[in-house]
Amino acid sequence: MQRYESLLSWKAHSGQVFSAQFSPDENSVYSMGEDGKFCQWSIQQVGQKINELPIHNGATGPFVVSGYGGYKQEQIPCGKLFAFDPSGGHVMTCAMNGSLVYKVDDDRFESTLTILGHKTPVVSVDWGSTMNTGMCLTGSMDGRLRVTMLLTH
Repeated sequence: MQRYESLLSWKAHSGQVFSAQFSPDENSVYSMGEDGKFCQWSIQQVGQKINELPIHNGATGPFVVSGYGGYKQEQIPCGKLFAFDPSGGHVMTCAMNGSLVYKVDDDRFESTLTILGHKTPVVSVDWGSTMNTGMCLTGSMDGRLRVTMLLTH
């Protein structure tokens, strides 16, 4: 690649955009920002917000670890804060000691599962790209990675 051309640009958040990605069908984009909002944006109508999705507090950081003697470490988000499963039917977000999985249903989210196991805040998430594997990847502030297999009933 030797050249590029910017196709679209718009103001999405008040403050920094911490994480952004295309929707699974690539007809819209999602973003999480410093303002604590998780938004879906139209690609066909530049800058038009399709939806502002309810998300748990702390999903966009800052991520904080406290310890003995007043120790405190704060991290501004710099990882992948959300990830869609290969079908686009679920989205996983960062949380305090793990991640939260939401079911995507007609442009709204319904919390379906909390994945725990980390001792510090999760700052990056991803989902396996192969259909029906149910493998999730989380990374936390203490440098640990965790691969989790989601099981169905």
